Amino acid sequence: MFDIWYGDIPVTNLVIVFSLIVILPIQILICFKAKSMFVRFIPIMILAAVVLMWIVLSFAVVGWEGLLYLFFAIYMLFMIFVCGIGWGVWALIKYKGTKKKWILAFLAVLVVACFAWNYSFYNRKSNDNLPNLQSIAQMDEAEVNNLLSGYKRAQLLEVWGEPQYSNSSGDVWLLNGTDWLTVNYKNNSEKVVVCGIEPILFPADIKDITYTFSVYSSDNSRQLNSDEIADVIDWALSLDLLHVDFPDGKAPNEVYAGGESYTFVINNGEKEFSYLNINDYYVFVSEQWYLVENPSEPPISDEFDVVKFHDKTFKTSDLSEETLEWLNWYNELPKEELLAVSFIPPELYDLCGYPSAEDESAVQAEEE
Repeated sequence: MFDIWYGDIPVTNLVIVFSLIVILPIQILICFKAKSMFVRFIPIMILAAVVLMWIVLSFAVVGWEGLLYLFFAIYMLFMIFVCGIGWGVWALIKYKGTKKKWILAFLAVLVVACFAWNYSFYNRKSNDNLPNLQSIAQMDEAEVNNLLSGYKRAQLLEVWGEPQYSNSSGDVWLLNGTDWLTVNYKNNSEKVVVCGIEPILFPADIKDITYTFSVYSSDNSRQLNSDEIADVIDWALSLDLLHVDFPDGKAPNEVYAGGESYTFVINNGEKEFSYLNINDYYVFVSEQWYLVENPSEPPISDEFDVVKFHDKTFKTSDLSEETLEWLNWYNELPKEELLAVSFIPPELYDLCGYPSAEDESAVQAEEE
């Protein structure tokens, strides 16, 4: 039969199993217990009435709903066929004298065979078992990983069509207005190894991206070139995001001061998201927070280079050449030698907000 999915449930398989373990035993039981021929025909009459109803509805509406009602009518006809099998079993025992144990053994084998077929059909990596993207959108991430793991890239492309984004190791399909499905493949074999349902960070058609780097209330913005846009898309798709709900007043930007942010404005505001380092790494998009489980710096050859001093970040343009040379020397020192440093350039004191430039170790000053 054809295949219809309701969410992640294969309706055809469900109808077959229900018919064999419910309809068939009921029909056989009624045939043996009921004295009246009319009573024995009750299951078939009920199913026939339902078939007629679905057929009428299929002609009453147009489009996909009408076709769906026709499919339901075919399912009911299959159940009537199973009732006929029940009548045949009853006739073999009642009029042909076939021993009940052989009939029951046959039915048991039939049911077991159907269950085995259902299991193998549902678990084999066949195109028939791939639900559509609308059904994928209703599943949680664990279900999607369990379902798609082991499928080949060519199978997904055949069923779902071309992805919105693609590179050598993964594809991305839009599921709805807010989420996309990322699929990553095993090297060389192009088999699915891991999937994720994550928020949409980019529109389908990207014309331009404005990038803004912010640190300590200082902002610098510029347009990305085409190569940088491609690199940023690949980088964003590689991020593993976990949605986090924060109580009112407890969001990272409300609890922690300072930090760094990289904001990407796409197509002059059509879409916008921020990548933030505030005590941890987050993506903020559509008023929602996502913890980044595999953080990495955006792959941008930044015009506004930065340097770090402990947990603080400064633009190189804000520092003198002497201070930059000192920071390069200091950041290359082994950890055990840092405590021996007793001088910090005065402008670092000012930028860090330290009270004075008295001789004391850089580490001690940072701890204060």
